[in-house]
Amino acid sequence: MQFPIAECYIEVEAANLMRWRACELFDAGEPCGAQANMAKYLAAKASWEAANACIQFHGGYGFAHEYDIERKFRETRLYQVAPISTNLILSYVAEHVLGLPRSFERSYAASGRDHGRSSGARDRRPFCTRQLADSGRA
Repeated sequence: MQFPIAECYIEVEAANLMRWRACELFDAGEPCGAQANMAKYLAAKASWEAANACIQFHGGYGFAHEYDIERKFRETRLYQVAPISTNLILSYVAEHVLGLPRSFERSYAASGRDHGRSSGARDRRPFCTRQLADSGRA
C-alpha cells in the first residue's frame, strides 16, 4: 500500500508546485496560461489516480455508499472534463508551448486537396461530411 500512496502524494505535490509557479508568474504580470493549464491537468490526473488507488485498496467496499468512496471517485472524474477538458489543456500546451500544429483541424491547402476552396478559408463542415464529399460518395 505504501507505493500507490507515495505516488499519489508525489503527483499532488507536483500539481501544487506548478500552481505556485503559475501564481508567481501572474503576480509578476507575466504570461502564465501554460503553467495554469499544466497545474490543472496535473491536479486532475493526481485526483483521479488517488481515487482509483482508494477504490483498489477498499475492493468491493469502495463502492458501498456507507464509505463515501464511490462518490469521491465519481467527483474526481468531473475534474477531467470541467471547467475545461484535459484534452483542451493538452491541445493548448501542444500548440502554444511546443509550437505543434493543431491536431483537430485539417488543412486542405497543406494536403494539396483544396478542391476549389478559397485560399486560407476553413471548411466548417463536420469532418465526416468533408470526407464523404471528397470521396465523391456524398
